[in-house]
Amino acid sequence: MFPTTHDITPEFLDPCLTFLKNLLNTGDKVLIVSKPYVECIKTICEECANHKGRILFRFTIGAMDDNILKYWEPGAPPFAERFAALKCAFERGFKTSVSIEPMLDSPNVVKLFYKVEPFVNDTIWIGKMNEIRAGKMSRVDIETAEDEKRVKTIEAGQTDERIHEIYTELKDEPKVRWKESFKEVLGLELADRPGLDI
Repeated sequence: MFPTTHDITPEFLDPCLTFLKNLLNTGDKVLIVSKPYVECIKTICEECANHKGRILFRFTIGAMDDNILKYWEPGAPPFAERFAALKCAFERGFKTSVSIEPMLDSPNVVKLFYKVEPFVNDTIWIGKMNEIRAGKMSRVDIETAEDEKRVKTIEAGQTDERIHEIYTELKDEPKVRWKESFKEVLGLELADRPGLDI
């Protein structure tokens, strides 16, 4: 998986490309995980075209609403940018996948699934937001009424009842994959090793 501790942004594209090419030149298969910028993905597709069979792009798209994305992922690209990057990689013949984890807009997650699905030739992963309020990995310090409202919206959107509703709507879709946070609610068997959920 690349990158593991940061994202591929325009200002750091050159060193990312160098590192990525070094991985590919050894014969490795690479899962590129990103909240993508079109400029970066287009360049990677051009520069790594001869390694197409060993690259899988997995783009994180947790919502279509930019207001939601800006709050939870400040500084990351808006939906239109991420969607354009997905189309870019798909149309250039690369393997594509989408991660709807964390699921940031539960009422529209099924709509989001069907929006991205035509441009995905691998899988679409769906998972809850974990560690919302407490613990060392807490997503937000609740300091304002706005913070509390946002957290409550997420919590309301990932109740057990809502998870079952989403599952019912999408369970027959061949590209859908459920993250562990969904599987635990649904009573589905967990993978033996992380990353092997189906």
